Formats: sequence, structure tokens, C-alpha cells
Amino acid sequence: MPQTNILLPCWTFFSAGENKLGLLNLGLQATVVFWPAAYRWARSFRDSQNVENMLGELAKTYQAPAREPPPKRFR
Repeated sequence: MPQTNILLPCWTFFSAGENKLGLLNLGLQATVVFWPAAYRWARSFRDSQNVENMLGELAKTYQAPAREPPPKRFR
């Protein structure tokens, strides 16, 4: 995912397919007061997406071998 744009933080959500979050972020951008909050939110979202992608790649790479069920014990 590209680096979060300072001028259009809502683009982070739109490019990820999160249209409702993008519109909410765009509403925050509409005010000068909440612009820093919109940027931080978009940056946090982008970072969490990157971490989820890396964890997914690690899970694929280092899959644990399938285990056999323990033998049944008879009494």
C-alpha cells in the first residue's frame, strides 16, 4: 500500500476498498481542526494493514505440519 498522503488521508481508505471509512475520514478532513486526527487515523490504518499482510505471509511461509491425533487409550 502506498504511503499515506498528507493532503488526502482519505485516499488510504478508498484505495483499500473501505468506502464508508473513507467518507468519514473525508468529513474529518473537511475541517482544519480535525485534519491531524484524520491523518493519524489513516496512518494507523495503513500500518495495521501492513502488519496484517506481513503476518499472513509469515503464516503461509511457516505453516506447522499436520499432527496426527493421539492414540486412543483403552481401559
